[in-house]
Amino acid sequence: MIKVLEKLGFSFLRQAGSHVQLRKVVGDKRLRVTVPLHDELSMATLNTIVTDVAEFEGMTKEQIYDLLR
Repeated sequence: MIKVLEKLGFSFLRQAGSHVQLRKVVGDKRLRVTVPLHDELSMATLNTIVTDVAEFEGMTKEQIYDLLR
């Protein structure tokens, strides 16, 4: 997930324990995303991240999921 976010232009903000925060600023729009560094993300967590990023980027959730494959 972190690699996909970096490809979309998100940059590392900070890490606190096993969670990484990335952010992207476009004009006056900002999005901060927290990604847990677990072996597997829960589907609920993954879906929340994908939904937020897709809305911010003007993409569909399916397009984001395709980038994860």
